[in-house]
Amino acid sequence: MKIPQYKGLIFKAVTSSDLDSICEMNSEAEVIRYIRDGKVLSREEEREALDKRIDYARENPSYGFWSVSTEEDDSILAYANLNHIYDDGPNHGKVHLGYKISLKEWRKGYGKKIALAMLDQAVRNTQLETLYAFVDPANEVSIHILQKIGFDQKDERTSIYGYESIKFKIDLKSLRI
Repeated sequence: MKIPQYKGLIFKAVTSSDLDSICEMNSEAEVIRYIRDGKVLSREEEREALDKRIDYARENPSYGFWSVSTEEDDSILAYANLNHIYDDGPNHGKVHLGYKISLKEWRKGYGKKIALAMLDQAVRNTQLETLYAFVDPANEVSIHILQKIGFDQKDERTSIYGYESIKFKIDLKSLRI
């Protein structure tokens, strides 16, 4: 498995031992307010989702789901992903980046660093021509981060897994040397 890299951050593939941390982070209302319309999953639903993420990463070594910590502190501050969308909508099969950061770690610049690490992972370790990101229309901070690192906002609203999103994309061919 190819692991993302970014100076000062440590990315590790998620494992079943991440379940407690994932449940804790996903119970923070502010953290998930823009994810699944803020719906909190049960522990069993989180376990099923985690098992699917682990299997996906095993089958797709350049993609996956990672916990994020710093070099100074090994406690998990965020989760990041680079993965295919599997839903019945118009974005089925597209690869997107995503992340969620623990509330206590907000406003420390981690969103931009993690998004850049996912972008770098896609450029260095995949043959993708385009990378997507899908953001809740009310999530102004993530919208700003994506625009700042070079994503173009499509003027279309779309649906991902039944939730309204704004579609962003970036041409990876132009980023490869």
